Amino acid sequence: MNHLLADILQRVIKETKITLAGSRESVLAISERVNRKTQTLRLHWRAAVVRHQMEAEYVRVGHLLCNTLTGVSHGGARPETPPDNADTRLVESASSVMLLKKELHETEELIRSLEAEVLHEELIHIQRDLIGRSAGMARVIITPSSSAIGRLVEQLDLPPMTRVVGVLRGPVLLSQDEKTPVRSGDILILLGPQPEVQLVAAALRGHPKLDETRAADRPIAAHKKGGM
Repeated sequence: MNHLLADILQRVIKETKITLAGSRESVLAISERVNRKTQTLRLHWRAAVVRHQMEAEYVRVGHLLCNTLTGVSHGGARPETPPDNADTRLVESASSVMLLKKELHETEELIRSLEAEVLHEELIHIQRDLIGRSAGMARVIITPSSSAIGRLVEQLDLPPMTRVVGVLRGPVLLSQDEKTPVRSGDILILLGPQPEVQLVAAALRGHPKLDETRAADRPIAAHKKGGM
């Protein structure tokens, strides 16, 4: 009897530790996401401040140039800065703008890094959702040998459950439109059942052509139907 109680107690302790560990990981994950969002908001605020400082510096440089060239200040009075100090002021303003640009670039890099981490987490969740439904995504780069070039998205003859959910062209994400013509170098994002997505991705890459692959499958399907 004592051994049975001891065994039950050990199991309860073990399950409690596992539950506490899982709860701790969940709390840490939530805390990390909150901290990341807070940090991102602070960086966006800092970037806005730097941009405002740059605009103010550009305004000062514009007034200085106007005063130097016309000999009249912005308010119509005599210029506050003597002409012989104009070059020094311009150099100082240029240096200030360069430092602000550097700070803005570094801030924007940090923002992109944090946003990439958030996107990575979202993609992991999406991948889990798709795997649980035997679905998948594929990123297809259209090569010059692809039979899809020159065809509209609606003309790609995709399987019923497979869709082109995004077209990337250079730095642009094109609006979702079945009338969009496919060009060499485009990146197509496919979504659908995993086997179909793999087949379509291989066909769109140019090995083999989608029409030939699907045509090769038809006799097999017809043979099975006839055999039944």
